[in-house]
Amino acid sequence: MKIKTNLNLIFLHIPKNGGMTLHSILERIYPPEQTFSIKVIDNTSLNTTDFINLPLSEREKIKLLKGHMLFGLHQYLVGESKYITFLRKPEDRLRSFYYYVKKRPHHRLYNKIFGKGLSFHEFIEEINTGDIHNAQVRWISGLEHGSEQEMLETALKNINTHFSFVGLLEQFDASLLLLSKIYGWGIPHYKQQNKGSYVLAKEPIAQETLDLITKKNDADMKLYSLIEEDFILNKRKVKFLNAKLQMLKYTSQFQSSYKINKLKKLLG
Repeated sequence: MKIKTNLNLIFLHIPKNGGMTLHSILERIYPPEQTFSIKVIDNTSLNTTDFINLPLSEREKIKLLKGHMLFGLHQYLVGESKYITFLRKPEDRLRSFYYYVKKRPHHRLYNKIFGKGLSFHEFIEEINTGDIHNAQVRWISGLEHGSEQEMLETALKNINTHFSFVGLLEQFDASLLLLSKIYGWGIPHYKQQNKGSYVLAKEPIAQETLDLITKKNDADMKLYSLIEEDFILNKRKVKFLNAKLQMLKYTSQFQSSYKINKLKKLLG
């Protein structure tokens, strides 16, 4: 599938789904004057209202809207828009979220989690904010308080109607190649951004905790499974995929090397 190049692009960045790396890629493709980023302000709220309240003359310039947002902000852009996003296995996403907050005492959830000394299992059991359980269907559906079934059905409808691409963090490079093919970006090299380094991240999650995650994230589990099926089918259609993956790997390593970065600084 090819996308018309004059469409607006909206990157719906679901928290802890590896979005910072994609942000860096998009910022090389779209100029700053055509970009608006939805950001967290003071670890508590988003600047969504600032975007909505922009004068029409400013919103007309925006071709890339990116950041943490619920589905629906396309209505404030001028012209037709398509969304992209990445999903992540709920158990990995939640563990990443837990350790992310642990390193940030100013995070709005820090005291609720670590002030009470909650374990990872207790965190899953007791904390029920909108960016934790079933966050992926919640954000893609745009429904903050819908039932699991309603959010899942609406998320799938939105994906079919308004999304040009949904990737998988667990297959980031293959996802990036599929996305690049849709938009004609070639081989977009990258340097991994904001990757968590947690001592316990590679330890297996206890079965009791996995069962609790499944119970509290049933809609996200179903969404991931459905998108993964389509993703695998689409990946099989890519010619010379392994060669392209190797090219992406080597290009990214080359662009991230010390000597190249030093040369860029000298020339910049």
